[in-house]
Amino acid sequence: MAVSYSELMKAQAGVIVLLFAIGLQALPQERFDPPEALERARLLLSDIAQTRNSPACLQTINRTYFRRVNARDTRQTCDVILGQKAKGLSKFELFAADRIRLQAGVTAAGEEVYSWPEEGSAPIADALQLVSGGPFSTGALGPMVADVFHNPATEITFKGDRPHNGRNLYEYRYRVPVSASHYTLNRGAFIAYDGTFLLAPVSGDPVQLTARSSELPVMSNACEATVTIDFAPAEEGTGFRPPSDHSMHFVLRDGSESENRSSYSQCGTVEEKREAVAKPPLVAAPAGFVVTAALETAIDTAAAAVGDLVTLRYVAEPDTKKTVHLKLPKETKLHARIRGIERQFGKPNYFLLALELEWLEVEGGRSYLPARLISAAPPEVVARGMAAIARGNGSTDYKWLTAWQVHTRFDDFGKLSFESKNRDYVVPAGHVIRFVTK
Repeated sequence: MAVSYSELMKAQAGVIVLLFAIGLQALPQERFDPPEALERARLLLSDIAQTRNSPACLQTINRTYFRRVNARDTRQTCDVILGQKAKGLSKFELFAADRIRLQAGVTAAGEEVYSWPEEGSAPIADALQLVSGGPFSTGALGPMVADVFHNPATEITFKGDRPHNGRNLYEYRYRVPVSASHYTLNRGAFIAYDGTFLLAPVSGDPVQLTARSSELPVMSNACEATVTIDFAPAEEGTGFRPPSDHSMHFVLRDGSESENRSSYSQCGTVEEKREAVAKPPLVAAPAGFVVTAALETAIDTAAAAVGDLVTLRYVAEPDTKKTVHLKLPKETKLHARIRGIERQFGKPNYFLLALELEWLEVEGGRSYLPARLISAAPPEVVARGMAAIARGNGSTDYKWLTAWQVHTRFDDFGKLSFESKNRDYVVPAGHVIRFVTK
């Protein structure tokens, strides 16, 4: 087939245009200069400070606890403890792990607030009181970000380019003085901190923020806290970027350490989340009555967390001379909150579970029924402990075997103990649990 000269020239021109377009796409996109990238990041994160988009997410915190195995003196100062850590002289062993789930939000005033997830939520103060039993810090959902990017008292210095996960990013150093800080530990005093953050040069998107506290107050029982926040892509229509990964490391004043890792899901706004919370009316039940119930579904420690609700079914029991039982309609459903769930590593390994009864379903409605779990250890554990005492060598062994008695962490709620060498433990459906009304 013959092709004319003009047609050939048109075809070549089309190829040249196509190659030119491909070449343009291959060229690197224009980068912001460092001050422009910082201003772009501030703009992208501006909605955090606005009332209409006050963020709220379901926060799950996995906590692990490590103790020093080579400490000669537990009265060392924080300077000595941190110096030995920096030189690699400290050795640790894992001794416990737990998990917490909270509804976390940021108010229009820039403060983080917390409540239990799901309906029938306990007051915010109760949630904070519980998590203070272990390390817990505020700031990652909004206040810390606002401190760094929107607080005029924060000092920021550009450091240069830095490779990170295969990308070349801008790195900045910052310092937040205590007078301008909104960062607290267990709702204590505000803390000064410093660190770095990484921005994408082309878009100004925040990628990672790190923070290191100044020396923490003595009453916190901690020397230092360090935080790393990896940002998720922005949610459509907002400037809110929930952390995709958030870790916090604590160095305590006895030399032990702990690690918190948080994940976030079901994000919305504080106003949307508050609409779903309604506290049921109180049941007029005298204190001291026993309520017996069986789990409707299993509790798997691989996924369950402090803050989760579990459903139980009422089990009728006859009164005795020592015990008076609360009488409820047959098959009444009761709902309890997990107030403690912890794995202890030692001899033996065991799991602790603390529950608090919150409310029950009555004729299609709900009624609040506060009741404390009656502590109990597995019968085989008690039998082995009693046998150890009978052999005359029992005091230390007995304490290990009946660890639920000497473990004071969840005494306010009552606790169950399950001995197991497995990584996780499943409390089966049908397991009978007894509570006593408050």
